[in-house]
Amino acid sequence: MTPNKPIGLILAGGHSRRFGTDKALYRPTPKALPQVQQMALILAPLVSQIFVSVNHHNQSAITKLFANDNATTVLADQAPFVDQGPLSGIYATCHYLKTTTDFLMVPTDYPKLETATLNQLLKQPCYPVVDQRSHQTIAHFETNENAVEHYLNTGQRRVRIFLTEACGCQPFVLASNYQPQFTNYNQRSGQND
Repeated sequence: MTPNKPIGLILAGGHSRRFGTDKALYRPTPKALPQVQQMALILAPLVSQIFVSVNHHNQSAITKLFANDNATTVLADQAPFVDQGPLSGIYATCHYLKTTTDFLMVPTDYPKLETATLNQLLKQPCYPVVDQRSHQTIAHFETNENAVEHYLNTGQRRVRIFLTEACGCQPFVLASNYQPQFTNYNQRSGQND
């Protein structure tokens, strides 16, 4: 890994089927920021630049949110790997950057995640594990376009396997008191994964 700050990657391209509305654009209260902007604020102190991976449905709205933010770039999935989950976002960003890149990746549905917790992940290629539960959409890793393309061309779509086998990520075990930060909000009803 390079000693420089990594590139931040926010995964905002999911379809939020269980949630019932776009999670990236969701505001938990009327005065709150949309969750994608909240995650950008959490990432910003740790990264040199942020990329937001979006789908074709939310691209316009998210682009408007970051219109005045020169440090944030919004990217839609790139053919031939459209709608392939988190790996589509990783591929699109690598395709744009055209170089091996050190990433710090987060999704939009962990609104209680803290910058200090993410900072701990920068010590090595890893993903957090809390109470024996892995959270692979939060990860620190290095990769490039060719590696992602090769993996996707095998027919695999599991981000966990990509991170461990192609990027050398290891579990980074956090104590149980971190659990509230790793509550994944998949349903507005309060039933969370």
